[in-house]
Amino acid sequence: MNHVVLLRVLLMLAVLLSIIAGSIDALLPPLLQAYWLGPHAYSGLAFMVSYAGKVAWGAALGLASMVTSASTVNAARTATPATG
Repeated sequence: MNHVVLLRVLLMLAVLLSIIAGSIDALLPPLLQAYWLGPHAYSGLAFMVSYAGKVAWGAALGLASMVTSASTVNAARTATPATG
């Protein structure tokens, strides 16, 4: 799979999972909720989905960083004339 396609899939997955996690607590609120915790009061299911979205976001950032550094190294290799 092309790295650009994989990056786009990971970004879309991260956004979609965060929307799903927000919708879970809106549609299915937990029985016991700590209102004083504010936006950090997730149910277990919403927390799992949110965490999966964060993992996808981290994978996308890592992939983007690896691709950028690899292209920088390759550009430096081709720009430097061979000595010898």
